[in-house]
Amino acid sequence: MKMDRGIFGKWITKGIKMKKSISKKLLLLVFTASSFIAHAQVTSGGSKQNWEKFSIEYDTVVVEETLSSSYPSTSKTYVRLGFVNYSGSIGESHKWFPELALLGDENYGLGMESGYELALGGYTNFTSINNGLHPAIDLSSIYEVGFQWCALAEAQEPGPFTGPGAVNSIEGGTFLQAHYGFGIMATIKPAYLTDKIIPALKDLYFDIGLRPDLTLYGHTPMNQRFVDPLNGNEYEITIDEGVGVGLNLNIMFGLRWKFIGIRYDVSNVLSTLAAPEPYYDGNYFTNETLYESGKFSIMLFF
Repeated sequence: MKMDRGIFGKWITKGIKMKKSISKKLLLLVFTASSFIAHAQVTSGGSKQNWEKFSIEYDTVVVEETLSSSYPSTSKTYVRLGFVNYSGSIGESHKWFPELALLGDENYGLGMESGYELALGGYTNFTSINNGLHPAIDLSSIYEVGFQWCALAEAQEPGPFTGPGAVNSIEGGTFLQAHYGFGIMATIKPAYLTDKIIPALKDLYFDIGLRPDLTLYGHTPMNQRFVDPLNGNEYEITIDEGVGVGLNLNIMFGLRWKFIGIRYDVSNVLSTLAAPEPYYDGNYFTNETLYESGKFSIMLFF
């Protein structure tokens, strides 16, 4: 009897085919996975070896450096050329002896021309004090040594001879003075008045200060000339004097930019410690004192 596979036979046949197909796919999957794993192992191993061969290790090094943010020093040495005006003259007013004239007496005074002054000085910052001040202000000590000279004005004054043809004149003589001073100076730096520094003003400074000076002064010999109008006799006498010692106070106002500057000093006589006594022919007269007013100066800093 021949058995017809029918539906069941077809299912069985189909199942066998599906089983073979699944087996093939599983086998292919196993080979593929094995190949992938093997490849991955080889690649991983190779990459690791190459990384170790060509790798560079970096060490981070931190360097700390402390930078000073100090402000520029205003300490400087300077040379000063001054032009001096005098409020008086050498001597004290005396009718018969014009060489003693002082204080600009227009009738009897012997005047002084404008003079000159050459000085060397310097500013030295008070660093410890300035550290506690605003950056725009510096305090400094100031010292100065200087020398003055000027011509004594020639004068024709009343004297022992009067009338037409009488001559009473003073000729020659040079005023000399040396001084040494020490004081205090305040320097204002406009560039640092605000938190933001103004570059255009960094080298511009204003100076205000006080400086007492010890002075030595006197004049070189002068000639006094008389002509008697009655007989025409001429007399000439040389006038000498000693050296005076004084104490002056200078109030200073200055402006400087880089290595150049200008300054104006107002000078006041505090005391005449010793006054010279001009004399001739064995006669001594009233002591001489000196009065000077303003000094305008051109300055070089280094």
